[in-house]
Amino acid sequence: MENDSKKTIPPELRRIIDRLSPLWSRELMSKQLNYRLHNSYDQELREQTAIELGNTDLLTAALAEELGGELGTLTRHGELRNALNIGIIVISLAARSAIRGGLLPEQCFSMADVYIRALEECRTTGEIMDMVRACEYELTCLVRESQNRTSHLHRDAGSYHADRARKYVFAHLHQHLTVEMVAEALDLSPDYLSAVFKKTTGGKLGDYITGLRIDQAKELLTYSEYSLSEIAAFLGFSSQSHMGVRFRKAVGCTPGEYRRMYGRQTTAGESEAAGDG
Repeated sequence: MENDSKKTIPPELRRIIDRLSPLWSRELMSKQLNYRLHNSYDQELREQTAIELGNTDLLTAALAEELGGELGTLTRHGELRNALNIGIIVISLAARSAIRGGLLPEQCFSMADVYIRALEECRTTGEIMDMVRACEYELTCLVRESQNRTSHLHRDAGSYHADRARKYVFAHLHQHLTVEMVAEALDLSPDYLSAVFKKTTGGKLGDYITGLRIDQAKELLTYSEYSLSEIAAFLGFSSQSHMGVRFRKAVGCTPGEYRRMYGRQTTAGESEAAGDG
């Protein structure tokens, strides 16, 4: 039966989709079978969040991460052309992150245009990478300068810092995360950040972090086959039992019980009761 959602797509576009869908499906299968997966999306998210927050230290840390995958193949016309295509994409993403960080769209688009044209003059992949990183760092610095200029104009500066904290937490949710770590990343004192976050949102920052982790745990328990211990580690809980205690307090049942009630997948051989907390 034809997917009903495709019925609203113009016929000429559906023909393109029908032609290319089998190709990307085969490519995905080939990458999975040969363990040749793309670089981590989580790393990309941290990289773009650093730009949005105007934090060069976070950007440096994100760029220094072990990627664990490989770059996409966007052309059959050689390594240099592939690097150029990837550079165009990264600069475009960085410009949009800077817009979300508070820069004027036209400022970011103009800057991206200049850097992308400069990529055309590069003769090595190393030169392309340097050009891309320079653009990311310049955008990050401009975001920070803009935030420093405008933060005092916020009627409620607390909402400004609370929003920055929420963005940082979302991007780093899969790591060990404390209020102190968030405050340090945002160049604020933990007491000040805790106070403005509670004033703005009505809740504690620590509870917000835990709440996001519980929400993601529910999604993984429902739709994935990851074991409880894998989910706990992925979401930054100190142990499976720690996740179980937090989960029961928030949801009213253990993670294993939640999976048995709502799970769309089953994990062969997993003892759900073990370590539920």
